[in-house]
Amino acid sequence: MNAASSAQGDLVAFVDGQRTGLFTQNAHGAISFAYDDDLSPVATPLSISMPLVAGAEYGNRVARPFLQGLLSDNPATLEAIAAAHHTSPRNPMGLLRHVGRDTAGALQLLPPGEASDDAAARTGDVHYIDDLGELVASVVDSAGNWSERYDEFRWSLAGAQPKLALYRSDDGQWGVPRDSTPTTHILKPAARGGRHDVNEFLTMRAGRRLGLRVADHGLMVTDRGDFVFVAKRYDRVQAGDRLHRLHQEDFGQALSVDPALKYQSDGGPGLEKFARVVRAFAPSEQRRAANELFEALVFTCAAANTDAHAKNYSVIHSGTQMRLAPLYDLGSNALYRGDQPMPSAVSIGGERVMARIGMTHWLKAAKTLGVEAQAARDAVERIRGGVSAAFVAARADLLADDDGLDYADRLVEAVEERARHHGW
Repeated sequence: MNAASSAQGDLVAFVDGQRTGLFTQNAHGAISFAYDDDLSPVATPLSISMPLVAGAEYGNRVARPFLQGLLSDNPATLEAIAAAHHTSPRNPMGLLRHVGRDTAGALQLLPPGEASDDAAARTGDVHYIDDLGELVASVVDSAGNWSERYDEFRWSLAGAQPKLALYRSDDGQWGVPRDSTPTTHILKPAARGGRHDVNEFLTMRAGRRLGLRVADHGLMVTDRGDFVFVAKRYDRVQAGDRLHRLHQEDFGQALSVDPALKYQSDGGPGLEKFARVVRAFAPSEQRRAANELFEALVFTCAAANTDAHAKNYSVIHSGTQMRLAPLYDLGSNALYRGDQPMPSAVSIGGERVMARIGMTHWLKAAKTLGVEAQAARDAVERIRGGVSAAFVAARADLLADDDGLDYADRLVEAVEERARHHGW
């Protein structure tokens, strides 16, 4: 699509500062996307679902779920953004016109005529926050429905949990970019009375102990007493004095899945479609990606993570090359289900109930993903045999308040108890 064809209501797509193509929306609300005619054939594509093909135009069935995948899953958050900017919470183009400057990956979505400053030197226009505690408290108190604040931010994050995307300077100051400076960290405040911050820390750290690649992470407590899980953005990389965006998409976007259908039980993708994502990688990368994905699936069962749906796995794009992103949003449900069966977010070898998933099911899953049988057996035995010790070691890494330490002890005990009873 020629650059001159853009119109009011369209959004121009930039990938790390390079203009890539144009999203358009017709009078009936249907969205389409086309790459610019002069784009290099080795440029970074937006999605596996939208290959970089000259002259191709991708319609609503592909373009809409891709854009929806950039937005929050929380209806209250979408309503708040819409209220702040006088648009519809059901129109991803309308929402991203206002919050698309900093999204997951390298993508920026800007109105026609508005330049991506990523292509030039940044001005360093960052508003540093005097009272981070007040900002975090406003997120906690409103559960993400803080419409009076959304006009301050131009970023968008997927997921259901209220969160913040902020820039952190070399000297540790937190700020909100007012130019194209990328955000560097994601802050996820725990709900009052809950300790999801500790849960995610322990589960992420246990996964790392077992050899999985996970996003860098930590914990903090504000001066107002709110607890926050902090994740360093793996889709940002420092090169000299410049911070670059790395392009990524989640499996839902890669497969053109509406975020409302992210769970297989709701009609979303299972392992067969996960395997389709892996097969889109270069042949030299497919085996590594399949093995990493298989080990991640084994760990989700070992850790009682019932939320490992299609949007919790992602692909990093760099030109024509792809690789799996580090794991993120890991958590354990071991404390909360009691004696109720724990469902896996995706069927493993035809079985959804975690306690019933055995080696036969894992070998079927491995075959679906293209993982060799012996490598699959080794991964299952290593993770199954090591999960309790990994959580114990993660607990030793934890610096927290008394309530957080008590929660951690109970979670570790629940994981150990489950391992004794179910072989995990």
